[in-house]
Amino acid sequence: MSCSGAEATHSFNLPYNFVTAQILNSMKHVNTYEPSSSVAQFWNMLVFFCWVHELFFVPFIAGFTPQADHSMYTIIDLLCDAVLASHALYMAPRIQKIIEGELVTDFNELFRYYMTSEFYVDVIGGFPLATLFEIYCFVYGTPRVAIELYLSLLRLSKLILFLRLLDTMNKTAVRLSTHVNSAYFRILTQVLLIYMVTHWVGCGWVFLTNYYGYGSDDFVMSAGWEIEKALKKYEYAMFWGLKQMTGGDTGTGAPETRVERFFSFFITLAGISIYASIISSLSDIVRNVNEEEDAVHAKIEMLNNYMRRKKVCRELRSRITSYMEYKLHRDHDEEEKRMLDELPEKLKAELILNMNRSLIMKVPFLARCSTSIMNELSLRLKPTHYAPNEYIFHAGEVSNIMYFICKGQVHISTATGVDVATLGTGCFVGEMELLDERPKEMNVKSLSFCDTLGLTKADLFEVAERFGGSFLTELRLTAQARQSENAKATLQVANWNDV
Repeated sequence: MSCSGAEATHSFNLPYNFVTAQILNSMKHVNTYEPSSSVAQFWNMLVFFCWVHELFFVPFIAGFTPQADHSMYTIIDLLCDAVLASHALYMAPRIQKIIEGELVTDFNELFRYYMTSEFYVDVIGGFPLATLFEIYCFVYGTPRVAIELYLSLLRLSKLILFLRLLDTMNKTAVRLSTHVNSAYFRILTQVLLIYMVTHWVGCGWVFLTNYYGYGSDDFVMSAGWEIEKALKKYEYAMFWGLKQMTGGDTGTGAPETRVERFFSFFITLAGISIYASIISSLSDIVRNVNEEEDAVHAKIEMLNNYMRRKKVCRELRSRITSYMEYKLHRDHDEEEKRMLDELPEKLKAELILNMNRSLIMKVPFLARCSTSIMNELSLRLKPTHYAPNEYIFHAGEVSNIMYFICKGQVHISTATGVDVATLGTGCFVGEMELLDERPKEMNVKSLSFCDTLGLTKADLFEVAERFGGSFLTELRLTAQARQSENAKATLQVANWNDV
């Protein structure tokens, strides 16, 4: 019976699809664990320690532990193999994951994602090939000394778990980017990669020394090192491995046996490729960390060169340089803030409120408002910037805007020039005239570069009509209290001047 190409393709994929479908259908109601649950956190921590054991302690044990002590570590290997096998075959697809920005809780989707992403690395790294071979040789009475080299070679498959460790650390860097610059965590990851590869090379060299014998040739450790403590041998092995990969003088001779030549070739190849990649990555990371500062300094240097050629006076150059440095940093901040436009309005409002919560909560009439009102008001705050000695408003002007001071200091004085107060970050001005269109009673001048957020009367009343105007009463009381305080301050200053 003939069939079309599409049907042939479908029939070819049928066994795998059928088996997978049967597995998923039989597990429709499988429970999954939230990443923050105690079960998931405990299991992830257990798997992490198994990875560390396989990547660090297994090479160390092979090179620096006497063969008589290996029976104890065999039990640890069995436990780690059991944990990793359970992780790959049972637990991994049952832990909920964030996939494409969405928390996936359905087991079928988690299973499909795991099978196409992490499953094969976990299986290869967790398969107890060396343990099964050791059990096989034990059953048939083969001495462990005779199979020591083969066991170590079979354990090399465990090193693929380093890919999972790096992936986990990169995901951790993304999560930690909400608290610290993720570039620093990536630098730590690169340093860990250098250390881990050097560790493997050093342990492999000591293992070859144990296999051929101390002082057996010029490539291995010289005679006399066998009586040294493991820590001292490890320090020298790490030094030797780093020198060997970077092409330095290791103090040892050329490899003489086929295994030594292969090992030396692998070290050189790994050193060239890995260190080239690491140096390139570190350069990119460091450049990205200082990218903003470098761009600002380059533009300021260009401006200074131009002003020197035009023989601009030093005082004016200094003022222009200060302003340009402030402006360039502010422009960078504005570029970052423009990314907020891609967020939904609700998330955008919550983010803006979170960034300005400490500022808004200092205003009495806003501190007692509901979160919904705060979100709406935060979306209506408009940023403005002022240079030193620039007036935000003058006495006698008609304005219906109040200003929150996000950065810098402002000076308040009366129309006659009497000093009233100096306000800084976290304060607000202009609230008294927000409810009506009376002229401003005070001069407000910036003393430094100032970043402010403005709230207009129209926006305030729009929010009031939507949620009710109870908080307008609080605003009026606050304005009256501030007016009384300013009148007292002005009177005290006048009395002091009379004296």
